[in-house]
Amino acid sequence: MRFDFCLSTLQGLSPDSAAPSGDGLYAGLKAAGFGGVQAPSMAGLREAGLVGTGLALLARPEDIDAIAAAHADAGFACTTLILGNGLEGDDEAARFCEAVLEASLRHRYRLLPETHRASMTQDIRRTLDMISRFPELRFTGDFSHWYTGHELAMGDFEAKLDALQPLIDRVEIVEGRIGSTNRAQLTLDGPDDARHFVAHHRAFWTRCFAAALAAGREPVFAPQLLPAVIHAGGMAWPIGYAPERRAGDGSWHEEADRWEQSLLLCRIAGQCCTEAAGTA
Repeated sequence: MRFDFCLSTLQGLSPDSAAPSGDGLYAGLKAAGFGGVQAPSMAGLREAGLVGTGLALLARPEDIDAIAAAHADAGFACTTLILGNGLEGDDEAARFCEAVLEASLRHRYRLLPETHRASMTQDIRRTLDMISRFPELRFTGDFSHWYTGHELAMGDFEAKLDALQPLIDRVEIVEGRIGSTNRAQLTLDGPDDARHFVAHHRAFWTRCFAAALAAGREPVFAPQLLPAVIHAGGMAWPIGYAPERRAGDGSWHEEADRWEQSLLLCRIAGQCCTEAAGTA
């Protein structure tokens, strides 16, 4: 399998973190076992022997073609798309799907809508209906959004996974974080963390890897652990992904090193892929 690193994970890390940085960033990621990077540009990636994947947040279907053209020309392998804001009606959702498929075909380039809250794919039922109408769609699967948003731990979890199989068969990148029914990103104790939500994410990842192997595709896992506060456009946005704790001086700090937690997620995903190889 291939492990990709999402550069957004580096935002706001403690200066004490062992995460690679600066001129040695890509060499450090390669040495840590990553084969690809989700990055804003391809600069330096080929030289480091890394696959580049793109990311785009798109509010309008008519913007998809330009992103596909630009990212294909830049040399990215594919682009993950966060589409809309979740308020789309069925007709607008269909226009997004049509635009994704048309741009992908026109530019011979893979476009992967991500399962994501506050986007067109935030709802499981709508996403499965989209797949039924547009079976050519392929996805980046971030299970944590649905696990939290739909409280998937409640009820028959295995039956819910069975219902998700049409999506699972179409996931080309598993974007990894682990959450509970009330928080989308949690700190793990180790690779053998036995809490139920860890087991549930393991089950999802294992199914996705098994489906990829059965289809003759290389499983791809990309941990993405976002900070408590993200800086963009000159503003500080308190997104609250990374859990925090109060220090003795009253200030708040992230409770774990997200670089180390990313490596831990990769270890868990590797175990899932080994299990999937025995079932694919």
